[in-house]
Amino acid sequence: KAALKETKEALKDEKRLEELNQLKEKSEIRKIKKDFIEGKIKNELENETKPIDEEREQLATVTKPFQEQYSKFRNKFENLPEVIKENLEERLKTMEKELMGVGKENLENIKDAFENPQEGNKTEREQIIIERSEADKRRVMRTFAQADITADDAPSDCPVCRKTVYSVDRIFANKRNYHTQCFKCVKCCKKLTAVNYNIHEEQLMCKFHYFEIVHPEIAATMDPATIEEDERMEEDEEEYAISSKPKQLGDDVIKNKF
Repeated sequence: KAALKETKEALKDEKRLEELNQLKEKSEIRKIKKDFIEGKIKNELENETKPIDEEREQLATVTKPFQEQYSKFRNKFENLPEVIKENLEERLKTMEKELMGVGKENLENIKDAFENPQEGNKTEREQIIIERSEADKRRVMRTFAQADITADDAPSDCPVCRKTVYSVDRIFANKRNYHTQCFKCVKCCKKLTAVNYNIHEEQLMCKFHYFEIVHPEIAATMDPATIEEDERMEEDEEEYAISSKPKQLGDDVIKNKF
């Protein structure tokens, strides 16, 4: 009997729990209906959709410049002939504006110079006039005509002793006139000739002493005795060349047939 009572009470408790759960569900459903009617559920849904809308706006702001560039490119591509025509018209207008200040005569001169460049160069050469004084002309002549200078045209003062050199006692070398006794090595006083001489810093030197300053390593291997023999041989060869092979005269020189 006690067991039956316990089972009956347990069943009653279960039924009561079920009834309570049903009442809770009914109360929740009523609450949801009430909230729906009052608009609370709609607000919650709107709050959930707000972050999504913000993300969409951010994406729109980021992609907006690209969309504009794409739309511009698309419009240019679709209207390519018209765009090319507009660019050509703008260039032609700018060229016309630039040529407005040139003038008709200048345009003709430019055209002639382009078609006949040689004639244009001639006119330019004719327009260039350079005026020089007599002193400038003499200086230019002295500078560029020294290659053909002779002993008579060279200065008459000896560069060594600064005295007048006469034709009887002179050696013409380095485009200058020297006394025979002054034309010697500044180191060893060896007499030099118009064929064998060296100059270093406006000073006359023999071959050995010249190499001693300029190329000391070569001068260390040189023998003064052999140098003198070589110089004598060079002088003899020079004299032989002058006597056996005279200088060829130009075609404008009249030769004597007799």
